[in-house]
Amino acid sequence: MSLDAVRWAISQEIGDPKEKLLLIVLSYFLNDQTGRCNPSRETLMKNACIKNNKTLSSRLESLVSKGLIQIVRGKGVSNHYLVQNRTTFSREPGSAVNHLPGSAVNHEPINNINDNINNVVNTTSPNFELTADDAGQKKSAVKKTRPITHSFDLKEIPEEWKTLCAKMRPDLEPFAAFAEFQFYWQEGAGASTKRSDNGWRTTWLNYLKSPRTRPTPRPTPRPQTFNRAHCLAEPAGGYTTEFYESQMSWEEMNEKRRNGEL
Repeated sequence: MSLDAVRWAISQEIGDPKEKLLLIVLSYFLNDQTGRCNPSRETLMKNACIKNNKTLSSRLESLVSKGLIQIVRGKGVSNHYLVQNRTTFSREPGSAVNHLPGSAVNHEPINNINDNINNVVNTTSPNFELTADDAGQKKSAVKKTRPITHSFDLKEIPEEWKTLCAKMRPDLEPFAAFAEFQFYWQEGAGASTKRSDNGWRTTWLNYLKSPRTRPTPRPTPRPQTFNRAHCLAEPAGGYTTEFYESQMSWEEMNEKRRNGEL
């Protein structure tokens, strides 16, 4: 095994991550004494996370076309993979390289390749968690904005709406009309409706224009009564029982008195 070879493989700019992993695995199996490696295709597929021989062959050929490795094929023996730029690696005598039986070089097996690669590559995940102060500053920096569309949330009738009601529907009492409008859009069938501020103003205008909007009931005035001061003149003899019995009704009498007939 050559850590320098692994470092060199990691530093190569290869767009395909699995292809780069394959180069790292080949560099890991590099024999420092001979400058080549002899892992079987099964070993390469297992450690480089490659599922089939076809994919392995295409990735090996791609590395060859980039000039990163050479493949020395022989009859009856495993392929030899020569990692390019191998002359720049320091030679570490006694390095342990995992080769299968039939390889031209016999080395002691390595138990876990991934543990050794992790010693070279820093796999520690960066910590992106915010501290309490950073979180507070970030939260305060976010300004809460009112949504463009929202439920009807007016608690009192605006002055503009009151003026529109007086001009368009003088038969409506503005506060009573707004209370009915507010109940429908906040607690009635329209409670789930969301509109913009301008949209709610248009809805108020449509409410005023609608013929279904009934006029506000006005209190019935009490009938006007006439006391002695309202009468033009008392009848001769005063208001006696005989007078009421013999004369017209009270209403008729007062109407005629107002018209000057009595």
